[in-house]
Amino acid sequence: MHTAFRCLSACLILLLPGCLDANSVALGGASAADRLADLRERQIRVFPQGEAAVLAAARAVAEEDGYQVVVDAPTIGVVGGLNRRDMSDGQIAGQVAVGIALAVLLGPGAGGRIVARTDARCTLVTQPVAGGGTRLRVSLDLREQQTNGQESVTIIRRESVYQGFLDRVTARLAGQPAPTGRS
Repeated sequence: MHTAFRCLSACLILLLPGCLDANSVALGGASAADRLADLRERQIRVFPQGEAAVLAAARAVAEEDGYQVVVDAPTIGVVGGLNRRDMSDGQIAGQVAVGIALAVLLGPGAGGRIVARTDARCTLVTQPVAGGGTRLRVSLDLREQQTNGQESVTIIRRESVYQGFLDRVTARLAGQPAPTGRS
């Protein structure tokens, strides 16, 4: 009994500093409002061209990336795209096999979730800027629907993704060939 108590105490002593560090990072980190403001800054670029030209260029870039336009309202400056990927029976079977293998190796609950469908969504919103020009905001997210009906949403936050997309819009507006490939 005494040995078990010593082992438990040693484990707590070793784990506690890690918990305190994680908490101090969480408490000292950027607030949700700061993170949202940073994300918005990455998503937005102002162009000297008019709204119609900017929206058409952004739409073309989204279509190059495989998004199918599902919302097309250029009169109000909004275009929405969807890139849907349904998993085939073979892909689902592969996920099940990997899940079973992980559960056998690592124990129950290690198998993870089985994704049936993935939707990548792209929303393009333009707004005229006072004095001329257009502000374009690109927002991207990923939605995964699992075979058990649960759905998860991930907002794409990587700066390089937005930078690449907006650079390709800039190149298209300048009449230059846009870099190829997904941003």
